[in-house]
Amino acid sequence: MHGVEVSVKAKLALALVIVLASGVASAQVDRDKARAAYEEGTRAYKRGEFSAAAMKYAEADTMAPSPVALQAALDAAVKADDAILGAELLERARTRDLSGALATSVRSANAQLGHRAAKLTASCPSACTVMLDGAAFEIDHARWVKAGAHAIVFNVDGRTDNQTIDLAPDAEKTISPAPPPQAPLVQTQPPITVVEPQTQTQPQLFNEPYVPIQKRHRGVSPALFWVSLAVTGAFTATSVSTLVVTQVTHDQFVSKSCASVTSADCRSLANTGNATQAVGDTFLGLSIAAAAWTLLAGAVIVRWHEPSVGASVDAHGGTLFWRAVF
Repeated sequence: MHGVEVSVKAKLALALVIVLASGVASAQVDRDKARAAYEEGTRAYKRGEFSAAAMKYAEADTMAPSPVALQAALDAAVKADDAILGAELLERARTRDLSGALATSVRSANAQLGHRAAKLTASCPSACTVMLDGAAFEIDHARWVKAGAHAIVFNVDGRTDNQTIDLAPDAEKTISPAPPPQAPLVQTQPPITVVEPQTQTQPQLFNEPYVPIQKRHRGVSPALFWVSLAVTGAFTATSVSTLVVTQVTHDQFVSKSCASVTSADCRSLANTGNATQAVGDTFLGLSIAAAAWTLLAGAVIVRWHEPSVGASVDAHGGTLFWRAVF
């Protein structure tokens, strides 16, 4: 029983040794890679390739964090005037213990490269690709980019969404494609219902005469015509009677030879004849004027009713009638 327990403990101890050994080996590999990256950065720095040197120094610091590598990366980024890498290194420096030469490099980098970049994240609801200013941009990974305007192209679900963004310095922004356009709503028209009017049978009316619609005519009452006609008749009668009296007086004037004889009787007949003839002529003119007025009033001014024509139907037959209304 004790032999079995010893065997298990031995196996556990061996496994622990293997894990520790592999961890140490992995750490050693990282240190070797970091040293190689640092040395490559130094060679690039000596060649004046400051941007490549800064990237190699930053890579070395990522694999094996070191204040020396971080300081070298900051100094090379300032030489290359690389605001994007400088923003990333300054963010990394905030998590480190800043002292000595590293603190000096951080202050210098912050003065020359700070506040010139912004952090951008692209997110998609489904599988998509993103291009930033013509270059591929990783999805769901925050990256430092230069502050200012940028062109974004999303390719998602077979469609392309182009956007333009303007990033303020030190801003953090997440962008995503616009939602797909909504399909147009198809409005179904309700069926047209035709309502037929209900036909109602009109009952046959008996013993009710048809009465036409009376037309209203403009004009003066027919009484004007009859008054004018009466006045014309009176003027005519007066004119005729005065002319008859004139003719009788003339006959007396001739019979007494008043044309050659001067006497009081003849002078009286002459005066009477002249006065009667003047009155007759006056009433003759009035008669003519009154007749003309009467004709005008009857033809134009007076409102005459048209005759009514209708029919009536009863059970025994039909009747047609004509009626004039004055």
